[in-house]
Order: sequence, then C-alpha cells, then structure tokens
Amino acid sequence: MLLLAGMMAMPAAAQDSKTDYDRYMEKAGVNLPALKTKRALRYNFAFNGTPYYTPDGFKKGDVSICGKVYRDFLVNYNCNLQVLEVRQEKSPLTRTYDADDIEWFTMGERTFVNLAKKGYSVPNGFFEVIYEGKENLYRRIDKPLEVNTSTNFAVNIGYTDPGYRDNVVEYFNFKESWYLEEEEGSVYSFRKNNIFFKKHPGSRRIANRNLPVYSESDHAVWFRSLMEMIEKQEGR
Repeated sequence: MLLLAGMMAMPAAAQDSKTDYDRYMEKAGVNLPALKTKRALRYNFAFNGTPYYTPDGFKKGDVSICGKVYRDFLVNYNCNLQVLEVRQEKSPLTRTYDADDIEWFTMGERTFVNLAKKGYSVPNGFFEVIYEGKENLYRRIDKPLEVNTSTNFAVNIGYTDPGYRDNVVEYFNFKESWYLEEEEGSVYSFRKNNIFFKKHPGSRRIANRNLPVYSESDHAVWFRSLMEMIEKQEGR
C-alpha cells in the first residue's frame, strides 16, 4: 500500500512543476508546443520605427510548428530577431518561436515560409510568398537596429513611422531582399530589379511597357505583376 501511495503521488509532483503559463494554456484548451520558447522581448529604450513586419500588432493566422498546424492564433513577425510571436486570442501571454521550429505561417492575408526547411542555403528566418507559379518569388524583410551618427537629426529609416522623433538616434532600419526559386529547384537572391532583368531576358522590356517606375512603386506588387506577365507571355 505504501508503494502504491508513492506511485500515485508522482503525477501530482509533476503537475506542481508546471508553470502558471502551462496551466493557463491547458485550461484554455491550447496545446502549443513549449519547445525552447520564451516570453516576447520588450525593447525598453527609445527608438524610431518598429522591429515588427508592420506596426499594426498581432494578426490572425495559422502556424506550422514542427510539422503540426495550429490554426486561428494571433501572430506577430519580429523582423529584427527573425522570430514569430504566437498567442491565443484574448490572451496576454505570448510564446516566441525561433525560425528553426517553424515551417510556415500566415499573418492576415500574407504567407511566410522558412526556405531553410526546404533544404536551401539561405539566411535564418522567414520569407514572404510574393508569387507562386513555375517559379516562386519570395521577399525577405530585415530590420536591424541601427544608430543615426550623422549630424542631421532626421534619417530615412526606409518606411513611414507616424511617431518619428528627431531627437531619437536609434532606429529599426528597413532592408528588403528577394529570393527566386527557379523551376529546376535552385534559389538565387537579389536586391535590385536590375539583377532580375539579367536573369530573365526580355523582362526589362515587359516592365518598361507595362509597369510604373520601380522606385516609385510597391515593390511586392510590382514584382508580382511582372512575374504574372512573364509566365503569361511564356505560356506557362
């Protein structure tokens, strides 16, 4: 009887070792994998811009974590750290997942993938799906924290920040790069449309005839339109 009592006590001891977060998630009926997740980082200093993909905060989306899909969660993509913050709706508790744990996720109407999970040699992090066809085009956004060392107070951070303050020197810069997954299964990256033109003879002529000036356009919309025109012309 003493042995049985000891055995019955073990689960209670194990349950006591759970965190308040684990208990909350169990009561909520959510089974997000813990893995090596951590609480979301808080940037406790003055800065311009945002480390996130957009300043709009969390959006509803689906997430594939270690091969299992979790639907209708709230997600926020940190482009500074290349991590994904995930939480349940109406919950203040957030888990942060490294890119190594994520195959893909959606955030509102946008889809992001981890190209490294497909075996490609690419930087760690996530890539937004811009176009899918015979060739797939992805956009990578990085927002490194930088310091304005110029004598001018204002600096171009690469995007609009309604709360921009001239007297704040640290800011999250905006860096955009592109990755094209070719039909034969290779990937190459580029930063400017001129490189794309060299890889795709005739694409410059299509762009000049049908698209607005690249520098004055939404680059994602511009490239998506160009890819559609190229594949239509080639009869793909």
